[in-house]
Amino acid sequence: MLLTEQTEQLGYFYGDKKAIEMIADVGFDSIDYSMFCMSDDSHILNTDEYKKYALSLKETADRRGIPFTQAHAPFSFPLDKGEDEFLKVANKKVLRAMEVASILGAEIIVVHPIHFRPYYRNKEFLKEFNINYYKSLIPYCEEFGIKVACENMWQYNHKRHCITDSVCSQPEEFCEYLDEIGSEFIVGCLDLGHCSLTNIEAQDALRKMGAKRVRALHVHDNDYLDDCHALPGYGEMNWDEITKALADINYAGNFTFEADNFIKDAGKDLEISEYALKIMQKKGRILISQIESYK
Repeated sequence: MLLTEQTEQLGYFYGDKKAIEMIADVGFDSIDYSMFCMSDDSHILNTDEYKKYALSLKETADRRGIPFTQAHAPFSFPLDKGEDEFLKVANKKVLRAMEVASILGAEIIVVHPIHFRPYYRNKEFLKEFNINYYKSLIPYCEEFGIKVACENMWQYNHKRHCITDSVCSQPEEFCEYLDEIGSEFIVGCLDLGHCSLTNIEAQDALRKMGAKRVRALHVHDNDYLDDCHALPGYGEMNWDEITKALADINYAGNFTFEADNFIKDAGKDLEISEYALKIMQKKGRILISQIESYK
């Protein structure tokens, strides 16, 4: 099981190439390339230079002997111009991200389901829409040689001031999505932290979905109230039970951190960021060892 770290916060602080160097320096096995930066239209990945830039990142990683195994497509798009324009922008940038991930050699790219409408009033609409949306990505998966991972989501109820369910937040619905799509190219990324925000324990979701559907993870902790993206052990989730569940289902994917607030909270200080990254790497090794011990 590869221990994987995302580039998001490190890339924001120090640039993508320095992020790659730092992840390699502390001994992670592979990289998850975050492309949230593509929400900014001026970013290089939105220009004609995107292929050259992606190749330069791959060259940096290759030189350090660390592969890109996972990626994350952008997901923040403006709604002020209406749903049609939202979808036009989203589709263009997601397809570009898929191509970039392919250039990097990633095996899986996480693509959020579309949930631009309130979930409870639009559950069936969103289900039909997203199943068709993911099916539309299959030809591009075949072209680029990459799998797309759907992720369990949440929404915020501004009237009640709390997090509520959204697309695939419940494992039963997540299973329905993947089974109805029925393609080897569309798989599941179970965001462990998102589970606890929508009244489901991560270990229960893992067991209900199984390793056939869960092919990737986002690993982070929280207090069951906010999407903290904390390092495991800095919240209230039960990591002993989660590692048992991963062993029980014989999970075969990577162990990918999405706990970058641990780095963000340390502030933009290179020495402190490097120290925080070392702690993350050590914690990841401990959790992977726990998984192995339960098999």
